[in-house]
Formats: sequence, C-alpha cells, structure tokens
Amino acid sequence: MKRIAVDEMIGTVLAHDLTRVVAGESKGVAFKRGHVIEARDLPMLKDMGRNHLYALDVPGTSLHENDGALRLAESLAGDNVGLSGAREGRVDLMSGCTGLLDVNRSLLDFVNAHPEIVVATRHTDSVVRKGDTLAGAKIVPLTVEKSLLAEIEMASGITGPLLRVRPFLPLRVGMVVTGSEVYHGRIKDTFSPVLEKKVAAYGGRIVKKALAPDDTDALRHRVADVLREEIDLLVLTGGMSVDPDDLTPGVIASIATDIVAYGSPVLPGAMFMAAYRGELPIIGVPACGMYNKTTVLDLVLPRLFAGQRISREFLLSKAHGGLCLNCPDCTYPDCPFGK
Repeated sequence: MKRIAVDEMIGTVLAHDLTRVVAGESKGVAFKRGHVIEARDLPMLKDMGRNHLYALDVPGTSLHENDGALRLAESLAGDNVGLSGAREGRVDLMSGCTGLLDVNRSLLDFVNAHPEIVVATRHTDSVVRKGDTLAGAKIVPLTVEKSLLAEIEMASGITGPLLRVRPFLPLRVGMVVTGSEVYHGRIKDTFSPVLEKKVAAYGGRIVKKALAPDDTDALRHRVADVLREEIDLLVLTGGMSVDPDDLTPGVIASIATDIVAYGSPVLPGAMFMAAYRGELPIIGVPACGMYNKTTVLDLVLPRLFAGQRISREFLLSKAHGGLCLNCPDCTYPDCPFGK
C-alpha cells in the first residue's frame, strides 16, 4: 500500500473501506475497499477530512478485482449466457433465454480449486427463465494475476464453457393412452390433461392423440396411426407394469430401434421406459404420471424439449435425489427432488 495525497488519487484503487460520519444522522461506508477513485469523489473525500489515502498498487501482471471478475465470467459463459456488471469483485451470469441449464462440473471444480476465485452455480439440468441468475463469479483478493485467468480461459477452451442454456424446442407430441377401461368409456381419460399441461409448459403441443384398448394388435394399430403424423416425441401412457394385461412395454420394444431402459431408479416412476425409433424419442409413462404431481416425467421432459438425448446413464444419475417426498404443499422444482 502507498500513502498518497487525495488530489493525486484519481485512477488509483483504495486499499481499505472509508467510513463517513454525519453527526446525529448516519455512519457507514462511503467508499469500499477496491473502489477506483474518480474526480467526482474528491469533494466528498475532503469533506470527510481525508487529505491522504492508502492506495492499492496494481502491477502490470495483475488486474483489479472488478476487471478480473469480468474477464473470468466472460471465459465461463457459453451459449445464451449473459453477464451483469462487476461490483465488489463479483459478476453474475444470467440466462439469455428460457431453457435447460448445463453446468460443466469438472470445470467448476477446476476453477474453485484456486483460492483466489469463487464460482457458485445453480444445479445442472435446472429449468431457467430469461433473466434468471445462473451463477456468481467472484475474485476474492483485490487483485488477481492475469496468468491465473489465462489458465482458466485455456481450460474453458478445452473442456467447453462452464455454463450454457439450451433453449426449449416447440416439440410436436404424439400421444397414445392405453387401457380398455378408458377406451370403452368406463372411466374418464385423466392422463391427457396432465400431459397437455406439462408439454405446454415447455412450449410444445400435442398434435395427435389416440386411445387404445388392452390388446396388442389394437395398440400397435393406434401407435402406427400416430406415427403417420409429423411428431418429435411419442408418449404412451398406462399399461407399463409387469402385469400380464399391461402390453405397452412390449409394443414400444417392437417399434423401437434402440431401447434405452425399462425401469428407472426414480420414485414415483419406477416403471418408466425410454426408447428411440431412429431419432424419434419414445417414452412409456406409468400411471403415477397421472395422479402424482411430480414424477420421473418432470425430470425427463425438460431434457427432451432441450433437444438432449435420454441415456441410461442420465436415468441412473437421477437415483441420487430421485425420491419424491410427496409433500402436502408441493414446491417442485424448488425442492431436493431430481437434484
């Protein structure tokens, strides 16, 4: 630190907070540590009785915390991620669209291994809206070495950015509701309204729907009819258990070119099925999707609408945190489920 006359402080960095006291009115920090002195600050500083100040000397190999935070955040931001302004060595990273957040956790660990830097993010696979805060990036000391920032920039260039938001796509959804009791009108189809609402939340719509009885040939016929429509996602509901009358898994297997999984380590949603017919995703949703507010479907749909492929590894990763507590007042997604 250097002791400098206040009139010579313009453009230099304060090494400590400066407190202003107004007798009988207030006492508080007028200028924070790290503040860059401007000409307009001089009158107040003199009113505060500050004729000399301690300044922070930033060597050419370093950056002030605010400049460093901006450079750090720029190196971490990927597609559809914007930046706030820098303040007190911190920059927030903001979502530029509605979509699914993708966090590069290996890069996050690498960055936070450096004690001069702190980066905290939302959970990966979070559904975010335009303008949401995704992460905060902070430089801890008043200055940061340019070489450290260059190291992080290089790592980001190799592994990909820390954050990106994958925008939701307006998928066209085909739906087949199975069950003789629904097909013959014995009970009302209560599955369709649930799926319609969930699909609409991501900007999609159901373009073709069919009802099918518990008969293999009839179910295949209804599925074939829906497949003639231009769709981006096929959903079959009901008939997903191991009961001999439940035929949906077998029909899905007969039309799929790739079966990802039958069964998921998520509750509710143990009998969920995921498959592909070429590039067309096909999911079989068990009855829990009809009467439970939050299920495995709520973990899978955002990923599908973000254009991401469902893999067995993805489903297995959801076992940790995949137990819904069925809270009386559901607050999902602001809860531990699926995290």
